[in-house]
Amino acid sequence: TDDALSAAKLSIVGIAAQALMDAYDSFLHLSLTASSQYMFNTFAMISLFKFILFSLLEMRYLLTIWRCRNREIFAAGWDEVRRELSRVYSYFYGALLGGLLIIFNAMEHLDVIALLFQAYWVPQILHDV
Repeated sequence: TDDALSAAKLSIVGIAAQALMDAYDSFLHLSLTASSQYMFNTFAMISLFKFILFSLLEMRYLLTIWRCRNREIFAAGWDEVRRELSRVYSYFYGALLGGLLIIFNAMEHLDVIALLFQAYWVPQILHDV
């Protein structure tokens, strides 16, 4: 279909980086809810919407791209699909946890980290070249 062709043109690393950035943003707003009593409802709603964006939409899009690129795995049976899918989830959530640890331990360099996170489009450019 047209959706499969357009999804195959996307960089899975770029979409994963964008999903990670939205997950970190969700955690940031969640931590701000604890520090600001007057803005609790506002930050909690922002965190909830960012979490929904990350967990439902971007992860689904990431899995759609993965499915379009790995069609041969589905012919090998469901055990192979589950094994490969658990590997993808392990890499993604391992990167999420590792990134949170890096951000926590490098708070004095948060401006550089935020600047690097804005380069999530670089893998897409490299994929198109």
